[in-house]
Amino acid sequence: MSGINVMMSYGGNVISSVAPSLKQIMPALLMFFYLLSSTYSIVLVKKYGRKALTRFGSIGLAICLYSISYAYFIADTQIGLSQFLIVGFLFVYLFVYGITYAPVMWMWVSDALLPHTIGYAIMVNWSMASVVMIFFPILVKMISSSIIFLVFGVFTTSSLYFISKFMIETKDKY
Repeated sequence: MSGINVMMSYGGNVISSVAPSLKQIMPALLMFFYLLSSTYSIVLVKKYGRKALTRFGSIGLAICLYSISYAYFIADTQIGLSQFLIVGFLFVYLFVYGITYAPVMWMWVSDALLPHTIGYAIMVNWSMASVVMIFFPILVKMISSSIIFLVFGVFTTSSLYFISKFMIETKDKY
């Protein structure tokens, strides 16, 4: 529930809604940027460990989500600033996600969970991803984008508790 599915699937639409001139190039540019950051994550995981990267990711993603929420909130009064914030923090979000959550969560699941529970964890992950993907366009029409990104920020912030309580650091243990 960190909003990555919205960013990956609807990022081009989100940007084109605030900056229509970027509609053609943004989806490809976003994916390329995400690919680069995910590639760089290999170095960071080895250097800092999974738990530290996940904490950094939660904080960074929450800041991005709260900033995007704020940008949508001020969109009617400060169009230029709003566009700049949404586009800028979308890129920062993808970068932070790419170097933290993207690689770490899949490694952590296999290290931290019992073999017979891994399938359930993956099922819950994909089920929640589906829920987010299906309901995002509906919710955008029903409530403001500002509220949706705020909710993603709250979920991401709350993950800090679970990281500190349940995540096991595996750096230098193998």
